Amino acid sequence: MPNEGSTIAPTIAIATDIVDLVQLDDFVGHIAEQSKVYRTTCRPGEYMLLISIIGKRCAERFAVEWRRLANIDTVLAEYTRNLIAADVLVGTREGVILETSSLL
Repeated sequence: MPNEGSTIAPTIAIATDIVDLVQLDDFVGHIAEQSKVYRTTCRPGEYMLLISIIGKRCAERFAVEWRRLANIDTVLAEYTRNLIAADVLVGTREGVILETSSLL
């Protein structure tokens, strides 16, 4: 828990492996739904969201699909607007970051 007066915001972190990009759009929808469920059970306030993917380069495609969903889902749009940072990063199992993209 951050100290009083700290500027650190709670972070929702989701990590996964993506082997097949064919189902990526469905996966983004699943992650969006899970993040909404999580946010509805949290205290009100500002949050950060970090999605970490091991696998093929897909950060920008993930972000594009997230923003598309936020344009048609008012709850997701509201949660996304209230995030102070929201990023998806793709990397290797060894910890090398291959690409990042903002969900905002």
